[in-house]
Amino acid sequence: MKTRVEADRHFSCSAGVCRAAAPRRTVVGRKVGACTPRKTWWLRTKNSADQRVSISFKTEQAAREAAQKVEAARILGQDYLPRAAATSTAMLFREVGEAALKLHASLNALSPATIRHHASYLKKHLLPIFGSRPVTPSGFNRLEVKKFIAGQREVMKDSTLRSGLPTFGIILDHAVERGLLATNPLRGAERLWRAKPSGEVDPVRPRPDQGRPGRCAGRGA
Repeated sequence: MKTRVEADRHFSCSAGVCRAAAPRRTVVGRKVGACTPRKTWWLRTKNSADQRVSISFKTEQAAREAAQKVEAARILGQDYLPRAAATSTAMLFREVGEAALKLHASLNALSPATIRHHASYLKKHLLPIFGSRPVTPSGFNRLEVKKFIAGQREVMKDSTLRSGLPTFGIILDHAVERGLLATNPLRGAERLWRAKPSGEVDPVRPRPDQGRPGRCAGRGA
């Protein structure tokens, strides 16, 4: 999908007079919405997850400038989210994290133990590192997440890290839904890390599932 800029379908409409063209595609059974005049310019593009994205702007110039930056970032293989870049005051990770876990708990039937686990991982491991950091694409990309995981592996077991990263994922998903990030850097085709093997088999000692070795033939006969 090529990035494009276009005026809202009802851009030229006025109260009581609809000048909008009929939509090119209409889902069967879905009614066409009422005419709502909007002086809005839309940037139509796709994010790095190949999902369609529509971002609104008040002027055509602002939309076209954002489109140029999107195309430049794509050439460089980077993510660029105009809505987050245009935000003068980004939310801090602390605010996003607390809001994300609160909303997640209210939408899912979580046990008290699970709720405590999420809150504990946020407080003990995420806030000391990210708490005062603004949630922006440059501050929360895959490289930054890799650095975080590498640091965590120096102070905790892989099993503990594996059980805690879902908490981080919930928060980053919430950041995407709020328009602060284009994608969740924890999710992607490339694996961010691999846990250490749970245990190695001693070549001398038999495994428990192999049973006890039999007695030597003829011994004691």
